[in-house]
Amino acid sequence: VLPIGGNNPSTGLPQPAIVYINIDTLMEKYRFYQDAKKRLENKIKTLEKDITDKGQKIETEIEGYRQKAQNNQMTEADYKIADQSVTQKQQTLLAYKDQQERAFVKEQDNLDKVLKDKINAYLEKIAQTNNYQYILSYNQAGIGMLYGAKTQDITQKVVSELNQLYQSEQK
Repeated sequence: VLPIGGNNPSTGLPQPAIVYINIDTLMEKYRFYQDAKKRLENKIKTLEKDITDKGQKIETEIEGYRQKAQNNQMTEADYKIADQSVTQKQQTLLAYKDQQERAFVKEQDNLDKVLKDKINAYLEKIAQTNNYQYILSYNQAGIGMLYGAKTQDITQKVVSELNQLYQSEQK
């Protein structure tokens, strides 16, 4: 068995240093990601409540003018005007919902980019500091890397140091 890093005893050539990170654990424990995810989830809940409230107001308005029409408290012309008004409000609400969903997707994409940039910048730094030639990733699905010696797993170190950096950025 050849050591990771150092020289290959049979050739004398440098052996590449290879370590790996469990991405699932990193995402689960990296506070920056968890905080950002929580903010996005709260935004979604607020948006959903806002859209639901506006939709309920429209439904109440529909019920009101339909009741008036049934009780002959409204002319046919007034009914048509009310119906057109509500239809316009529904269309406006749908457009608002679509706009907010697009904004959310854009915000999620921006978060993903910031997250990737933060992690990559950090990994580049520790790779240089520790002479790592390769930093691999794996996840619970086992895609990409099927096995890695536990001694080469730097997940906890990465999570800890990224969280320390994030905490210092918060100050």
